Amino acid sequence: MLSASTYALLEYGIEHIDLVLLVIGAVGLGIGAFGLIATITAALILWVRQRRRAKAGLSEGALDVECGSPVPTGFWLPRLRGIPFIAIRWHWLEPEAQVRVIPKGGQLREEVIAAKRGRVGAVVRELEVGDIFGISQIRMRVTEQRKVRFVPSVGQLKRVDVIRLGIPDDFAAEEGEGDLSHAYWAAVHEDYFIREGTFAPDMMLWCERFRLVEIIGEGADQ
Repeated sequence: MLSASTYALLEYGIEHIDLVLLVIGAVGLGIGAFGLIATITAALILWVRQRRRAKAGLSEGALDVECGSPVPTGFWLPRLRGIPFIAIRWHWLEPEAQVRVIPKGGQLREEVIAAKRGRVGAVVRELEVGDIFGISQIRMRVTEQRKVRFVPSVGQLKRVDVIRLGIPDDFAAEEGEGDLSHAYWAAVHEDYFIREGTFAPDMMLWCERFRLVEIIGEGADQ
């Protein structure tokens, strides 16, 4: 847009004294310049804000995300209403989760939907700041040191058994790990609880069976 406006302004507007193209070129250049300045200004404000939070060690507490349901994370960015024609959005690079940005008051609040269970010690986000005309865009990566755990959806639990460490063979196979045998399941879980310092031969376990409702993100169309 900027190059087309510049060409129209110089080649036709000024050289041939075409007032229509002169106005179009000037307006296009003005919009482009304003969009670029607004984008840079907004990006600088957000970058400084996140840098100060990181230096001060400001972060939300540990987060449990129930898979398949939108969960507020407590993370938010200012809407920057004082800078017109600016669009702010972001997504998670690590771990994998769908991000929903919810405008509320002067804030853009974050909700996430996880597709699979897991545990991480940090969240890596990619922020995108640009003008609504699509002329300019700036991206920046922000890392938040925060413990996040993705847990199965309680709303889709089909069955919960409370049993001792010696589980039924069918449950070991249904977990789908290793060679699906009871021996493999018992070995890896005993090793895990020993590392956690909570192992006992007669310890009780919650064994959950749940129904997969939807796969979100990569592989959803397979």
